[in-house]
Amino acid sequence: MTLSDTIFAMSSGHLPSGVCVVRVSGGGSRAVLEGLCGVLPLPRRARLCFLREPKTQDVLDQAVVLWLPNPRSFTGEDMAELHIHGSVAVLRRLSQVLSDDFALRPADRGELTRRAFYHGKLDITRAEAIADLIDAQSDAQRRLALSQLGGALHRHYEDWRARIIHLLALSEAAIDFSDDDLPSSLADDWQQGIDSLIDDMARHAQDARGLKVRDGLRVMLSGASNVGKSSLFNALLQSARAIVADEAGTTRDVIEETVDMEGYAVVLCDGAGLRAKQGAVEKEGTKRALQEVRDCDVCLAVVSADVPDSLVTLDTIFQAYQSTHDDISGFRILINKIDKRPTDSAFIVAARRWREGVGLAIPHAVSAKNKKGLQDVRAYILARLAYDAKEAAVLTRARHQGHVMACLRALQEAQEQGFAGGEVSAECLRAAMACLGRIVGTVDMEDVLSDVFASFCIGK
Repeated sequence: MTLSDTIFAMSSGHLPSGVCVVRVSGGGSRAVLEGLCGVLPLPRRARLCFLREPKTQDVLDQAVVLWLPNPRSFTGEDMAELHIHGSVAVLRRLSQVLSDDFALRPADRGELTRRAFYHGKLDITRAEAIADLIDAQSDAQRRLALSQLGGALHRHYEDWRARIIHLLALSEAAIDFSDDDLPSSLADDWQQGIDSLIDDMARHAQDARGLKVRDGLRVMLSGASNVGKSSLFNALLQSARAIVADEAGTTRDVIEETVDMEGYAVVLCDGAGLRAKQGAVEKEGTKRALQEVRDCDVCLAVVSADVPDSLVTLDTIFQAYQSTHDDISGFRILINKIDKRPTDSAFIVAARRWREGVGLAIPHAVSAKNKKGLQDVRAYILARLAYDAKEAAVLTRARHQGHVMACLRALQEAQEQGFAGGEVSAECLRAAMACLGRIVGTVDMEDVLSDVFASFCIGK
């Protein structure tokens, strides 16, 4: 991949289609338009013309073309856009002409956006937002990607960077001048500044809503056999996805489906029921179900008065969830089949006492059969995702979170050294600034760039 090449790629959807957009970027873009159209269109003005093959002057297609000279283009380079008919044959022939007659090469994955990054048109967080926007399947994912594309995350990190630079300037002043030459308030300003920054960064690093919005919140239904997990799974999904039967052990493996809940992507999971007598296949299914409990974001532990042992399984499920989650607010008991038992039955009282013993919230009383209580369950799930694009920027990728945590550790080391730490404190602050630079791409990070843009589609 070299910036000196002129590249081309289809930047629209699958063929056949009504229109297919082919982008050309690089120093040879002008020659491409002049060679195909016979004339160079006015900058940023659409022109309808016949595309002709340079050697034979045979008509290739009739197209709308655009000339986008640098630097006012997506990539910051000279660019051309060819809006041809969405025909496989037309695209194939155009690609051959661009390669053979103009010595262009097809773009690699994400190469157009990568060139936009190299030419300062956007930072890495905005580049990632483009990929997220293309992949968005829910309204919340769309809003989150647009917020990031608008620079919300970039501005957030640039504010932190400015604050670190201020702290570093204070540290450098303490190194270069003696205590007698420095204002007495300098140490207090440094301490207040680093304390405030660490608090802000810690809250940001712990807020995983953006990750859950982007990837989908994983919700696991777990419990004993025949408590109605699969019925609840189907009811929440509003589709008969899981097999429902009176026979125990119907579900053998973890099944999952993504559902759109009021604009948010939720990955619902259903697994094997827990019971004492199991064959080899069921045991493996139970093992996988409990692993999903450990891995999920929200665990809905289902119990039912129709199954005497269903309360016993709560201990096993809760221990599995607690082993990987510091915050147990994502664990909630669902008392199913309330259409068959009164809400003050001894079973329900026992379930409430169990949850009080471990400090959980009040169970949800539901009925998969008549859909009672399901709206409360949906509200509980959505509360774990609630995100307003007008709020402060949130993390959207594990890559961001890793670098923020590294930055936080460096700041905490500087905090431990204190203002009097001299060169050691200053070096910690420089390390913190480098961590932020790796998020937005202001430091040399070719390996990270290759990983980021490898997830892009061709044409972006």
